[in-house]
Amino acid sequence: MPHTDAVTVPPGSWARDADHQTGPMVPLWASVWCEPYTRGFAEAFARWGYLGEGIAAVPIGGWCFVGFRPLADPGLVPVRIARAAEAAAADEHLRAARDWAEVTGPGFERQLRRLAAEAGPGRPEGAGRLEGAARLVRELVRVRFATTSGVQELVVEWVLRAGERHGWSAERALALAAGPARLVTDLRDVLAAVGASPALAARLDAGERPTLDDLRADPGVAAAVAAHLDRRGDTLLQLDLAGPTLAEQPEHLTGAVAAAWAQYRRPPVDRSAEEALLDADDRAALERARVAYPQRDDGGDLLTRGLGLLRRVALDAGAALGLPAPSDALLLTAEELAGALRRGHADAGLVEQRRAAHQHALAHPPPLTVGDPPAPPPDPSGLPAPAARAMQRLGGFVALMTGSPAPDGPGTVTGAPASAGRYTGVARVVRTVDEACELETGEVLVCPVTAPAWNLAMGRAGALVCDIGGQLSHAAITARELGIPAVVGCRTATAVLRTGDLVTVDGAAGTVHRG
Repeated sequence: MPHTDAVTVPPGSWARDADHQTGPMVPLWASVWCEPYTRGFAEAFARWGYLGEGIAAVPIGGWCFVGFRPLADPGLVPVRIARAAEAAAADEHLRAARDWAEVTGPGFERQLRRLAAEAGPGRPEGAGRLEGAARLVRELVRVRFATTSGVQELVVEWVLRAGERHGWSAERALALAAGPARLVTDLRDVLAAVGASPALAARLDAGERPTLDDLRADPGVAAAVAAHLDRRGDTLLQLDLAGPTLAEQPEHLTGAVAAAWAQYRRPPVDRSAEEALLDADDRAALERARVAYPQRDDGGDLLTRGLGLLRRVALDAGAALGLPAPSDALLLTAEELAGALRRGHADAGLVEQRRAAHQHALAHPPPLTVGDPPAPPPDPSGLPAPAARAMQRLGGFVALMTGSPAPDGPGTVTGAPASAGRYTGVARVVRTVDEACELETGEVLVCPVTAPAWNLAMGRAGALVCDIGGQLSHAAITARELGIPAVVGCRTATAVLRTGDLVTVDGAAGTVHRG
């Protein structure tokens, strides 16, 4: 069936959400993402006193686009100004960060594990399980985006203070706020079991990458691998509901173990000399940032696993409905798929129409921006101090998330400095996790964007170069945890650089020189 749908662009200015979407959205994904994303940001702007309605997410041409929504009612300006003052006076940002770490995040973790244990082929009440997974993902999306900007204001506060008082770059300030590498903490039990196997440990120390069968040949490691896949098998290998999970391609775990091994053996970086430069107020700001810093990546990890769980339940539904391929279930919204399960059949014509539309979207990616020219952000000058600070920190958070690179020069790709250090090596340009797992130790990983599952390969990289993101993007956070140089938000790296190029990455300057 040919695709004939016209692309409708809503009023406003819209940018493709390249931070979260690497391809067009299947309908199941769109049905659990766009509305709670929009609602979450609306709650965030109201909660933290930002001068705007929020940020909306809409599907355009099958792809997700996002756009800032100005305040529709000018009468709300004094209300938002008062709210910013109340939030600052009550230190709600720190309370929200602690709540995420101690209550909200662990609560989502428990729900995710419970639903994951209940899901599986042959279980009854397929519609109920699907609705439960969709409900959890929607709530994760809403709460994450309702919370993140306010919590990350604490990180921005520290970065601004470190820059003003000590002349530190954002990268240096963020490196001091970073905690243990997630790549290692997520695999700690598997790595400990490998460490107890002299033969496997020796192979990893020699730079080898044991196969999954090699790991499973040791009873202790096999038990740890099984427990890891049981706990984290629903992790999407990239942020795309149409793509596989770790459980579907468990061989990727071997790359993760090899990537994490050197970090696991290495002693923690000693930053005591830098901390000795700080006074009591600096240390207080740093400790607040350290509470907030993990929240964004923690939320991303929960989301990739929640979406992976939804994918698993949907594939089971597609098989139960006898669709031509189980993955055809992803072409229906959550409500349509639940209805089909209750009826015992899906609308074959609708599935075929959606397949054609998705293939068309894949073949015809839209521009990075559509609609009206973007309006300038709200001007905080003249606002009372708490409201001005809130808007300044929101702007700082957006800048740390997206970056603002200078133009490229001859033979140079420019981006945001993300992780300090200078490294020369051979580039490998990749666009998927499957390709990333072919990375050889010491190569420079060049990619469009990363997600938590890319941790499986990033530990082998000598340096990292990303088209998308800023100093608080997943790629930047992980590079600092791993201690490798990184430049992000380059925009043109995957187009300009080629696999096999000899490149020098300067993570402090934000440059990548070819040749």
